[in-house]
Amino acid sequence: MKLAPRLLMVASVTLLLPWAGCQYIREVESALRYGQAETLGATADVLASALTNRLDTGDAPGSVPGIANTSHIDNGTVAAPGVYAHPLNRSPSLDGYADDWGLPAAALLTLPEPLRDDFTVRYQLGTDGPSLFLFFQIDDDDVVTGAGGDRVRLRLGSADEGFIELLFAAQAPGALEPGTSQDDRARRIRGNWQATSTGYNLELQIPLRLAGDRLGFLISDTDQRGDLRRTGTLSSLAGDPGRLVTPLAEAQTILRGAVRPGQRLRLVDREGFVLANANGGPPTVGEQPLPQPLRRLVRWIVRDPAAAAPVPDLMPGRVDMQRIASAFQRGSSDARVGDTGADRVLLEAVRAVGADRALVLLAEEDAERILSLTDRAASRLFVSSFLISLAAVGLLLGFAAWLSWRIRRLSQAARVALGDEATRIPPLPEQRATDELGELSRNFSRLLEQIGEYNDYLQNLGSRLTHELRTPMAVIHTSLENLQAETGDERYLQRARHGMDRLQAMVTALGAATRMEQAIAATESERFDLARLLKELGEALQAAHRDRDLQLHIRPGPCPMTGAPDLVAQMVDKLIENALDFCPADGHIWISLTSDDDDWLLEVGNTGSRLPDAPSERLFESMTSVRRDDGPGPHLGLGLYIVRLIARHHGGRVHAETLAGDAGVRFCVRLPAADSAP
Repeated sequence: MKLAPRLLMVASVTLLLPWAGCQYIREVESALRYGQAETLGATADVLASALTNRLDTGDAPGSVPGIANTSHIDNGTVAAPGVYAHPLNRSPSLDGYADDWGLPAAALLTLPEPLRDDFTVRYQLGTDGPSLFLFFQIDDDDVVTGAGGDRVRLRLGSADEGFIELLFAAQAPGALEPGTSQDDRARRIRGNWQATSTGYNLELQIPLRLAGDRLGFLISDTDQRGDLRRTGTLSSLAGDPGRLVTPLAEAQTILRGAVRPGQRLRLVDREGFVLANANGGPPTVGEQPLPQPLRRLVRWIVRDPAAAAPVPDLMPGRVDMQRIASAFQRGSSDARVGDTGADRVLLEAVRAVGADRALVLLAEEDAERILSLTDRAASRLFVSSFLISLAAVGLLLGFAAWLSWRIRRLSQAARVALGDEATRIPPLPEQRATDELGELSRNFSRLLEQIGEYNDYLQNLGSRLTHELRTPMAVIHTSLENLQAETGDERYLQRARHGMDRLQAMVTALGAATRMEQAIAATESERFDLARLLKELGEALQAAHRDRDLQLHIRPGPCPMTGAPDLVAQMVDKLIENALDFCPADGHIWISLTSDDDDWLLEVGNTGSRLPDAPSERLFESMTSVRRDDGPGPHLGLGLYIVRLIARHHGGRVHAETLAGDAGVRFCVRLPAADSAP
């Protein structure tokens, strides 16, 4: 079977990507949500413990200052509804208007309407810490001022210290004080009355310590005919005030210091009043949200059916405790809240606070960041998976055709190069490619080059051996003839022995070269210090050739490389032997080692000689020698050939050059350095 059908079968597997991707996204979202819920629960546990330690009093275990444990008064009757004072970021101006309070419009609560439709009372409370602020917005188309007119009655204080009754009568716009109270503490209360187009506003400032933990009010409306209507949190003029719920500053500080982006932390009592609130703002989302239809589709696919309804707010500063009331008994509850198809899903952790569990900590974290990441990933997978599957089929078919064409080109070029009709090795295709085919082509090229070199070597071996053997054979032949003619003359016998010695040396050199190639191929590599090796080898050479000027220039420090130190030493011996043969007696020879980028640069040079005019690369070919024929022994040109074999075995390269002004010759070997790590 060819490549194209096989790749087509592989490409068909990509049709499973949409299903597998949805399963993966669901598992990832579940894991991320579980981790986020665990982190939120741990945070809630730590904060609940910290709040318990900071808010519980020593004289009444389990009680929290300012928190009533019951909504009943001492005589058993039900108290009036409680009122909640919102925390204010700054102290508002006492000018009869609430536009500088910084509260949302929903914080202005409306009392149940009385019998008359033209009489409506709205109110809100706030505290900046030291003071309690009250604001009343009364719609009344018939405002009666002065004695017997419209008025606002307050009762505040505590059961232990007693209650204060305050009366504010409608009068001219501006500052006002309580009109009928006989308590000296009332002098510390300030107010401002302002007439409006629909009635009047009343803004009051009361010291928070004076207000106590109970507060109630009753608004009286008198028309011109003397008809009287009342509404408020007090049931009557003598009614008992309800709870005054104010934020706990210490708890607020703890929560604000612990909240993170995307979280909301609230400390809530049994009636749902928020005693501390910290909002970390929107979560950090790296990308823009998806379009709403696409988001709902993705949410439906990876939906989680187990989700509870979120805890709603009855009003600003108060939450509905119906669903989380069980946390007061169990001590904790965790849930994932929100509609699974909605834009916003919250993770919720509820923890009881206090030894008597009078409060609960409601920790909520927006899962928008996780949902945004998973939604976008799922949508991209959904929209593109099928198209990617089709594209993968087309691309794999095209790739199969292109790959087959490249392989056929390489195969054809190799067949031509190895054919009987080939007179030279042609360049193979894919030489510049960086993939496996390119590497295969380059390996084939190197293989063909080595085969060509061996062919040239074998083709020229006969002629070279004939040239080298002709002279010693002629000497032997002549000597033997003369020996035959002049029996007893030792000169001819010695000449015959000398010729035979040269023949034996040539055969020995050829055998050594063959054994060297085999030894290089079988040598195992190890890590060693090239600088240390060259220093020891140079000192030994200096001791062996004291009559020659041999200098060492080795860079300081270790020079690690990987290879065979014995082969490197033999390579240096060959280069030194070559330099000794060509350097005059008064010249000098040097060995140097320097670094060049990631390589070591080994240099062996000598003075008093120059390279031939032929290309320097031919010096490193086998059976190539530029020595004079009158040397002391036979030279087959194998020394520098062995140097190149050893350099290539270590991944390096060697070249030779003549120094400027024909001052000498140097041979440079570039060897790769090993990693400095052991």
